[in-house]
Formats: sequence, structure tokens, C-alpha cells
Amino acid sequence: MTSSASASFAPRVQFGARGEPVSTVLHGAGQDARSFSEYSGLFAAEGLRPCLYMAYAGLRGLDAERLGRLRAQLDEHADPACALQLGLSMTRDGKPEEHYEHEVAKGHHDASLDRLAEFLASLDRDVYLRVGYECNGPWNGYGPQTYRAAFRRVADRVRPAVPRLATVWCVEGGFVEKAMEYYPGDEAADWWSVDLFGVDHFAKAALFLDAALEHRKPVMIGECTPRRVGVEGGAASWEAWYAPFFGLIRRHPAIKAFCYINWEWSKHPQWADWGNARVQDDSFIFEHYRDALRSPLFEHLS
Repeated sequence: MTSSASASFAPRVQFGARGEPVSTVLHGAGQDARSFSEYSGLFAAEGLRPCLYMAYAGLRGLDAERLGRLRAQLDEHADPACALQLGLSMTRDGKPEEHYEHEVAKGHHDASLDRLAEFLASLDRDVYLRVGYECNGPWNGYGPQTYRAAFRRVADRVRPAVPRLATVWCVEGGFVEKAMEYYPGDEAADWWSVDLFGVDHFAKAALFLDAALEHRKPVMIGECTPRRVGVEGGAASWEAWYAPFFGLIRRHPAIKAFCYINWEWSKHPQWADWGNARVQDDSFIFEHYRDALRSPLFEHLS
């Protein structure tokens, strides 16, 4: 059997975007401080620790106290050389009626944006800001026109104040056929991103990845986890989700980053049927996952 580390891959295309690696794929993880630290520790001995720390923030009511908690998490769990991948929400997860991107577009949350910009600039880290992540997901409630306007407002307000920031346009993999309705334009979006969960997402992502090449945008897999597959099937789980996942990354030259969610989802009532995605909980999955990360394609914390 050919090892994942020695498997061939398509050379990466260089687009010259903010925060874009030249020839590698950034390795990231989340989606909370504890799971990030645990996941990072699994790969520390071999120098395979993630170089992207994934976190989230809601724009409404974003005050110094909330930003202070995020800074404390970064200081405690993320090496100073680790970049921040931040999902910025303009709604409430699972409550689409509470979306407020239309308010953002009109400037009603400019004070929060200015506070966020000042905070991000002070971190002295590369920052990837997923503005209104999974914008095409119906659970968010975003309207295409108001979302596009809100994204541009965020980019115009925050990007000039944060030299090491890249704006990221993020869609959900199950609804990519509707993605371009939400596209804020090449000037506003530095990166594209797609979140991949179900096995069916890999085939759907191909058109999105081809479009990214046409627009000359690097792609981040902003969130990924083996939804309803998990790790407990061992080799069967690997063949069902992990093998096609890493195969997708190897094949598509626009992919420049991924962030894995190493959670036991069954412990969270909202996602109880998603299963266990903790790679350390199955020896077959862990060994093959670690072997895949050994590929020179991936960039880790140096």
C-alpha cells in the first residue's frame, strides 16, 4: 500500500493573495480551545502541530470583554507563530430569523467592526476572517444581496486597519449550487472557503474549486469533520471519508488550507447524530491521519 505521506499531489497554484502560502496547505484545527490543545498535542512530537487556530465571534455586542476572552485563549493555547482563523457571525446559529447582516451593511455595527479591527491588529498574527461563514446555509438566514453588501462593509472597514488580515468568503458544501448568489466580488474576498462535512460534499465541492481557479483565489476548507461517519469504523471510516477528503486536497491545486474539527459530536445535543470525529479514538484512523499529515504538501507550526 502506498503511504499517504508519499502519495503524489498536484502542485499548488500561487495567486498572490494575502496570507497565502506559496506551495503548501496550511494545517489548522478547532473549534474550541480545549480540543485544539488536545489535538495539537497529538502531533507535537513529530512537528505536525496545526498552524491555524480556529475560533468564532458574533459581531453584535462584540465588546472588550469578549475580545479579551479570545485573547486569553490564544495566549494560553496557541503558539505566537500560530495564525488565527476567525469565523465572524452576523446571525445566531440555528436561528435564521435573528440574522442582522442587513444592519451591518447599513453601518449599524461599525463600532464593533472598529473594535474588532483594533483587536486583530494588536495580535501580531496572520488572521483569516471568515465573514458570515456558511453564508449560503439556510440556518443562517442571510439574504444574498444584503450579505454581499455586509461582506463588503466588513472588508472596507477592517482590512485597511489590519495589515496581516485576509478576508475569506465561506460557503457550506451541501449548498454550493447557490454559492455565487452570495459572492461579494473579487475585490472584497481575498480567499474562498468551503466547509465539508458529509461524504456527498466532496463531489459537490469540485465545481466550487474550479470556479476558484477561474477567479484566481486560494481556497480554505474552513471547517471539516466526518459527519455521520466518525472514526469508530476504523478502516471503513477511513475509506468512506478520510481517504476521499485527503484525495480532494491532493488533486485540487487551489486548496491552500484546511481546519479539522476533532470533536466527539455525540456529546453535543445539537449535533448528537454526527458521531465521534476524534482521530485519537481509533488507532487505524490516527496512524493513517498522521501519515497523511507527514506529506510535504502540508505546512505545520514551525
